[in-house]
Amino acid sequence: MEKKGGFNVWKQKNVFQDVELFADVTQIQSSILDLISKDKRITPEVIADTLKESVSTVNNIIKDLEDKGFLKSKDSKIGKGIDENVIIERTLTQPLSDIVEQVRPKTTAFLIRYSYEWIAGFSDSNLTTSRDFCKYVLQANKMYSRSEIETISARLGYSVWDRRGGWWTKPNGVHSESCRHEWKSNIVTRK
Repeated sequence: MEKKGGFNVWKQKNVFQDVELFADVTQIQSSILDLISKDKRITPEVIADTLKESVSTVNNIIKDLEDKGFLKSKDSKIGKGIDENVIIERTLTQPLSDIVEQVRPKTTAFLIRYSYEWIAGFSDSNLTTSRDFCKYVLQANKMYSRSEIETISARLGYSVWDRRGGWWTKPNGVHSESCRHEWKSNIVTRK
């Protein structure tokens, strides 16, 4: 268990939500650079359609790659008179393999850690009616590995992963097998 303040949280989701893939920005950057290297006149719309991304995402990544000096853009005119069009030609400033190596993230030690949080609709104002276990874990303000959570479960004799603090009776009288807290999955790096 380590203090939450010792981590940068990059992405957080509820543990029991549907599985969600975390986007790998470098893969998108690499794919955009690859498409541009094959066709210097490819439009952001075609890139977005090919990669199944939004046009705004593609435009933002292209701008970022230009700002970093990996891409150069220039306007070219084709046709004459009313048939004249201005198109944008983009070229890589160095070989694709060199650029990909430079845009690769320098931080490689991503970790999955879990934090104990209130479910939607509840907050610290409800702390007085929480179980001692929940109060302790919330106020500890720590990140836990899955094995640490399993160790806590073994000590208490039930799965704190599934039941958290234990049963809870909702205001409408319906019983819930878990309390008003949940484990949140966090993709983190150490500070």
